[in-house]
Amino acid sequence: MDSVRAKVLVIGPKRCGKTRIADFLAGHSAAAAPSFEVYNPTKGARILEFEQVAASGRKNMKMSVQLWDCSGDRQYENCWPAILRDAVGVVLVYDPTIKEQEKDIELWYKTYTSRLGLKDSQVLLFAHQGGAASFRQYQAPRALDHFSFLNTTLDSEEQTAAMKTVFGNFLGAVGAAALEKSAVDIDAFGR
Repeated sequence: MDSVRAKVLVIGPKRCGKTRIADFLAGHSAAAAPSFEVYNPTKGARILEFEQVAASGRKNMKMSVQLWDCSGDRQYENCWPAILRDAVGVVLVYDPTIKEQEKDIELWYKTYTSRLGLKDSQVLLFAHQGGAASFRQYQAPRALDHFSFLNTTLDSEEQTAAMKTVFGNFLGAVGAAALEKSAVDIDAFGR
């Protein structure tokens, strides 16, 4: 089984649930995840590390994932060149119930994600809603509708199961890209 390291960024506007999603994706218990009732903004970035087996084509790979939960506050813009370095996947998160965030997430993509030169399969878009009571289906913003897209909430077992499946598929694509990149880097180093 191949083994690969992957740096994945979780980015988007302020107050859209990035930290709660990052905790969930990294396997932290829901009880330990922050509540939407108490807002504690992320300062700069938080790095969560976990291992997961992901499928890429017909084979599995053991992945060591660094999930970077990045602040949505523009005051940390100076940190972005370092944060972007070596990223092989991006999870874009926004709250579709806040109209301005649809434009904001497009700006986040144009300003940061597009610089990485990632394939569409290395970008995942979550339209995250804080509560299951008012959960509804939204469409992806037109400029981003070519990426894998999922309406999410962490307050529904059905939605969390869908998130795990979609994220697992995403990690398979990210892992394959990371393996490809490391092979190219090794080849370039050997010359």
